Parts: sequence; C-alpha cells; structure tokens
Amino acid sequence: MAFRISTKGRYGLRALIDLAAQNGDRPILLADIARRQGVSKRYLERLFTQLRSGGVIRSVRGAAGGYLLARNAAEIRIVDVLELLEGPIRPADCTGRRGDDCRRREKCVTYELWRDLGEAIRAKLAGVTLEDLRRRQTVLDEAAVQSFEI
Repeated sequence: MAFRISTKGRYGLRALIDLAAQNGDRPILLADIARRQGVSKRYLERLFTQLRSGGVIRSVRGAAGGYLLARNAAEIRIVDVLELLEGPIRPADCTGRRGDDCRRREKCVTYELWRDLGEAIRAKLAGVTLEDLRRRQTVLDEAAVQSFEI
C-alpha cells in the first residue's frame, strides 16, 4: 500500500481554499466551487457533508444559501481537514492510534521509523492552516495573471 492523499483529501482541500478565497461574507454555491475547481458537484457534496459534520464548514439554506467556513481560515489546520476526509495519517498500518496494532512492535526496527514518519507528517500538516494555503493560492493566481499581461 502506497502512502498518499486520495482525491478526497486533495479535492476537499482545494474546495476549502476556494471557499476561503471568497472572503466568507456570503454563502458560496457548491456548483460555483465545483466549476472553478473542475470537480464534480456530486463528489463535492459528499466531501462537504463530511466537512460539515466535522465542523469545518456550515451550510445556509434558501435562495441565498450555500456554504461558509464554520470558523476563521487561520483556525483551520490542514491536518484536521485531511484526517476528517482521509482518516488517520499513518504511513503503515502497524502504527495505528492505539499503539498496539502490531504484535511485532517491540522487535521491529521499522516500527519506530514508520511511527516517527507519521508523527513528522502530522506535525508538518498541523503547522499549516487554511489561511496559509489561501494566501499562497492568491500569490500564485496573481503571478499567473501578471505573466499573461502584455
């Protein structure tokens, strides 16, 4: 099994960055996010259900309805989003949350390697917020616009 973030994590994170970029004053239609991100609206609906249940976003019903971030983008850690969408971040099955998922743990030199790698990945993702990524995306978008100007 390769360690990788699936489309759930990648598309969900892109959709959240898009939502954060809309300034959060008014609800944003999921169809608009799906169009901008080139992702199926139906797929995003499933992801947004998980994100809403996890308290990352909230929905507003009605004619002016849509989605908003449930809290400030600077308070939303990427590790929390990815674990909500993907499950626990573990480079190997033997490094489960309980710590007793591997009966060979005491005799296996690679157990510590995988555990430490998982902790390093979690720490890196915990140090990045949705606001950090929104800012980086804004810089990339501005650079792309400037490169097309004549």
